[in-house]
Amino acid sequence: MGDEAQDVEALKEEIRRLKWRVSTLETVETECARALNALAASEDRYRRLLDEAGFPITISHAEDSTILFANPLACGLFGLEGPRPAGRRMLEFYADPSARLDLVAQLRAQGRSSGWEVVMLDGQGRPRTQIITASLITYEGHEAMLATSNDITERRHAEALFHTMVEKSPDGFAMADLEGCLTYLSPRILGMFGYTHPKEILGRSLREFIAMEDHSRLEERLLALLSGQHAGPSEFKGLRKDGSIFFQETNGDVLRNPDGSPHAFFFIVRDLSNRKRMERTLRWGEKLESLGLMAAGIAHELNNAFQVTQGHLEIVQSLSAGNADLAKELSLISGGVDRATVLAKEMLDYSGRTLREEAPVDLGHVVVEGLALWRTFLSRPARLAYSPGEDLPLVPADEGQVMKVLSAFVLNAIEATEEAGAAISIRTVLQELAEADLLEGFWPAPGRVGRFLRLEVQDGGPGIPAEQLERVCDPFFTTKGQGRGLGLSAALGILRSHSACLQILSTPGEGTTLRAYFPVSIHVQAAMSPAGATRPSARGILVAEDDPAIRDLVVGMLPKWGYGPVFAAENGAEALEVFHANEAAIGLFLTDASMPQMSGPEAFEAMRKIRPTLHGVLMTGYSKAFGRGTAAAFGFSGSLQKPFRFQDLKEQLEAVWSGRERGKQ
Repeated sequence: MGDEAQDVEALKEEIRRLKWRVSTLETVETECARALNALAASEDRYRRLLDEAGFPITISHAEDSTILFANPLACGLFGLEGPRPAGRRMLEFYADPSARLDLVAQLRAQGRSSGWEVVMLDGQGRPRTQIITASLITYEGHEAMLATSNDITERRHAEALFHTMVEKSPDGFAMADLEGCLTYLSPRILGMFGYTHPKEILGRSLREFIAMEDHSRLEERLLALLSGQHAGPSEFKGLRKDGSIFFQETNGDVLRNPDGSPHAFFFIVRDLSNRKRMERTLRWGEKLESLGLMAAGIAHELNNAFQVTQGHLEIVQSLSAGNADLAKELSLISGGVDRATVLAKEMLDYSGRTLREEAPVDLGHVVVEGLALWRTFLSRPARLAYSPGEDLPLVPADEGQVMKVLSAFVLNAIEATEEAGAAISIRTVLQELAEADLLEGFWPAPGRVGRFLRLEVQDGGPGIPAEQLERVCDPFFTTKGQGRGLGLSAALGILRSHSACLQILSTPGEGTTLRAYFPVSIHVQAAMSPAGATRPSARGILVAEDDPAIRDLVVGMLPKWGYGPVFAAENGAEALEVFHANEAAIGLFLTDASMPQMSGPEAFEAMRKIRPTLHGVLMTGYSKAFGRGTAAAFGFSGSLQKPFRFQDLKEQLEAVWSGRERGKQ
């Protein structure tokens, strides 16, 4: 009985232990289930975080780069079929596979890497610039690389575009901190200020590059920018590395932080040297045109007055035959008229309104002919040296006027080197003028791009001070005391009438170079033959002249030479009416060039429409109607430059009536 009770108690104890174990197992099972549920929830949360991340995420085997996981953005970027693409490796998406190996090596050495810039290929094989942040982890029992990427391709393109625009822009870009110390410079800024490397400027105050007299305006400008005022571009005098000054236009602004506080200054700088040069050339051209008009008008009136004086002087000389004393006095008067006539001719040269007989000219031949003349003025002939170019083309020009230009150049050089005893070099060169050439030196007659024959005279004299350079072509101006004539002024007018350019290069202490550029034509036309190659059909002459004193002199002289009838008109319009009424009796039209209502050439052109064989002789003090043309271009048989002698007129008329091609300019 006692044994049975013990067995029962032992059984009950065993049952209690079994119940406790079952209860414990149930608790463990419950906890395990709870842990498994929590783990599943955690995995789901992390998976959602990876899938919904706003950037590509990949997990790949560290050794062979097999892709173990890729979130949707990574799948989209690399064209993967799913989060665990079979057989795909990250190595195939690196433009340079060695970059992946370097990244793994760095991770093993440092454990984590951020900001690694690498070029990767997207699903279509296009290169994309990525910033990689990576670390080594253990994933499914393997050493793996967890990597996130940020695509900065568009940002790099924008940066490259910005740098290209900055580097290629004709304007310069600069940044400075709030103290005014320069922190960034574009290449254009360096060249503008004469520097070659940014280190020469960075860290220095921008005030060092502005002329002292502009410092106060600069401070005002900076304070205005800080206060939010934008007054537009400002003009300052910039200081180059060599100490020279140039004009610059600066437009600035303030770069601000997100909270609106100022962070730095930003400037756009433009070199105004070319604009100033163009403005100076424009002002010079306007001045030249104004002075030219005045000179031409004065010369025209003087020539008319000289013509009257010359005509009556010849009449008195013919009446004074046998009176030696009177003849001597009249000869002195004639010499004075001749000298005054030369000055009037130079004034016409300066105005660019002289008649010229254009023909193909060999500039080298002109120089050689002039050498013999100029060397007579030099105490040491060896100072003149000529370097001719090879295979130089002919240029359409008036040879006599070209000689005047060259003489003015050479005489200017002789005066400059009289005391220095330096050599004078003359050159003829064929040159293609480019835009860059037009920025060098001073251009009283503005240059333009194209093909030119350059005539150059260089001296080793003292040079021309910068403040006097713009006046060297002014009438009677000289850097050696009192001016003695029109010189370069007349040369400038001649060049303008030839559509030629003038360039002056001069540095104080290093001499002066004068360059004339004659345009080269593909086809150089020969000089036009006068229209008077045949004999006029009648001896009648129609004289058109608005100055009554000259008109009366000529009309009174013609019958003495056997011409007639003689008709007179005071302008081109009246001459045309007279021609209509007396066409059959008129064989030649003798006319002044510039007259009111209608010019002589215009009237002659209208008459030749009626009778193409009509002959004409042009008298002129200057001819605005011609511009850069010639008398021959209007079909005149010859021309006379006022004041002329009666003998010149007589010979010209005889040449026309005899049919010989002869004309006096």
